Amino acid sequence: MRETKELYGTLVTFTTGVETIQKEVGKKVQSQLPKDYGGQ
Repeated sequence: MRETKELYGTLVTFTTGVETIQKEVGKKVQSQLPKDYGGQ
């Protein structure tokens, strides 16, 4: 049972990390786009 909890915790941490990276990449891409294409 403890192994399952540890694995789940690792999975949640990994998923959160991936979401954070995706948001950061999204912001960078947006800031590099011309204003006509939804850039800031």
